[in-house]
Amino acid sequence: MNENISLGRIAGIHVGFNWSLLVIAALIAWSLATGSSNQRAATLGDVWQSTGLQPDEFAIKAEKVRSYANGRRVELGARTSLVGEPADVLAKVKAFQKAGAEHVCAYFGSTVEEFVPGMRTFSREVMPGLR
Repeated sequence: MNENISLGRIAGIHVGFNWSLLVIAALIAWSLATGSSNQRAATLGDVWQSTGLQPDEFAIKAEKVRSYANGRRVELGARTSLVGEPADVLAKVKAFQKAGAEHVCAYFGSTVEEFVPGMRTFSREVMPGLR
């Protein structure tokens, strides 16, 4: 019995994958779709951190995590990009705070040329507005 799924040959090299990858992908998709990962974070973890959500989406999911936690303390955080004009970045951080985020994990860019100036601008122009 062949456990691999063949995709053919490229330049004479057999290309394929093991069927178990389909099972793993299905389990990950199911976990994300049903929110079971949020439930595990609320019942087993100390921190729940979203990725790629807007503040309004964060608020909805954060409320679900709180309800799953059933009074248990779980820190709520948002991972997001903080690139742009200082006033816009400040408004985004405040929107996450209002939505229930206790911390924000920031991306300031994908290269040194982007993130170093972004971090400087954040510390000089955005942080004073958060105090």
